[in-house]
Amino acid sequence: MLFTTLLACGVSTLQVDLPAADTAAVDSGETDTADTGDTGTDTGDTGTEEVCEEYPNVPLYDGSPAEGEPWRPRWMMPGFVAAVDDSELHDLVWNGSPVSSYFTVNVADEGGESWCAIYYDLSESVPAAQPWLTDTGGLLFDAWDLVLRDGYTDCPPIAANEWGVTDLRDLIEQHTWGWAFGESIRVAEYLAANTDDWEVFWEPHLVGGYVVSSAYGDDMAFEMAYAVGMEADCGVAVLDWNGEPTYVPAVDEGPMPAAIWQGASLYAMELEYLR
Repeated sequence: MLFTTLLACGVSTLQVDLPAADTAAVDSGETDTADTGDTGTDTGDTGTEEVCEEYPNVPLYDGSPAEGEPWRPRWMMPGFVAAVDDSELHDLVWNGSPVSSYFTVNVADEGGESWCAIYYDLSESVPAAQPWLTDTGGLLFDAWDLVLRDGYTDCPPIAANEWGVTDLRDLIEQHTWGWAFGESIRVAEYLAANTDDWEVFWEPHLVGGYVVSSAYGDDMAFEMAYAVGMEADCGVAVLDWNGEPTYVPAVDEGPMPAAIWQGASLYAMELEYLR
């Protein structure tokens, strides 16, 4: 079994889960708001489209794994948060503070009772060098080759005699990884059948999130995630009169419109394939 086990249910809205190292500056519990602050990019009422000359540039904290007894992880669920502009990835401003864009690897044990996460800075990631196939036949709009190293994690060690390493990051980083946004097929079918707000929220805004890894096949992108975009001004979310994000309409071709794009896995991959 590659990744067809479903671990999520009752989905309503995306949760942006920032690394613990950033919580002093960013409240990860407030996932649906962002303080626009003063970006210094006000061009006045000129009638011309603003061009972003500078995005935030924030490093992601590099932290050692948590201490403790080795555990037995089985599942991984990738996620993605970044400001996207002209197929480039940028850092963003969240709740008034600059935050690194990041790729998340959420890890769970057999029954999904114990969880931890690894966060990787997306700053060195670049547009994908080659086109990918998709397991659902969906079209891809934008895709990136990810550079994963020195990530922050709260995951405890794993048994070296079983996995060959004690740090989950070493297991993940020995493979190449990629992320893409594209046409939502599998995820759309699930959300349409299992959420009450499909027609109100999901259908108008939903985009598919795809993952590529050399552990599962170098050129095959698997549709695993649900994703939406928030309108943004140079990486700062545009809020409505009620302080809520303005979600970008669903797209059917690339490149992705400039926005803060968030993706969270609905399905899980088996870590066994990373050995």
